[in-house]
Amino acid sequence: MARQAASRADKLPRHRHHLSRDAVEKTQQRRILRATAEAVAEKGYRAVTVGEIVRRAGVSTKTFYQLYAGKEAALCAVYDAVDGVIERYYASHGLPGAGDARTRLHAAVAFALGRLATDATFARLLIIEAVGGGARIQARRNQAYRRMAGLIAESLRGQRRAGIDERLIVAYLGGITELVLQHLADAPASTLGVLVEPVCRFTDALFFSSPGPRPRPDVRK
Repeated sequence: MARQAASRADKLPRHRHHLSRDAVEKTQQRRILRATAEAVAEKGYRAVTVGEIVRRAGVSTKTFYQLYAGKEAALCAVYDAVDGVIERYYASHGLPGAGDARTRLHAAVAFALGRLATDATFARLLIIEAVGGGARIQARRNQAYRRMAGLIAESLRGQRRAGIDERLIVAYLGGITELVLQHLADAPASTLGVLVEPVCRFTDALFFSSPGPRPRPDVRK
């Protein structure tokens, strides 16, 4: 229902209207990005053509190329939109600096899994299909991971384990991604909420438990 409402809101009137050029362009962009996400989630990046995207979006090929250089650029723009959602979440909650770090991360886990649960298209796109999208798409995906790792590192500042290596946080995000991937192989995206509790336990074990002694490297040959 939410997707249908959004789709109706993005439809431009067929008759003469008084929308500004900027408003029309933003509507066209949203339609193209949604169509790109849906097509790639359904068919895989390599099988999708610009023709498929414009058909789904209900825009002309000329309009598409006025906005994006190709399907790769459109998929990168989908990641930009996802980054925007994350940035707005952190800004609206006064993050990463406000309140207890553990509570903040638990809330962020619930938010992220909740958003994926409400949109199976983006869950499949971001978790499964983007991996095979080519070098530029992979680089954009990696950039998104590093950005998220940076936000988590900021949230952990002031904790006993402040200054934690961001590579460990990227590994943490990779672990969550694998858990979601395995879940999607057996169950619909709408059930992703069941992962909140185990992911929060994973979060606690990694970031908020007392670190044990580091193993001594074995230098024997």
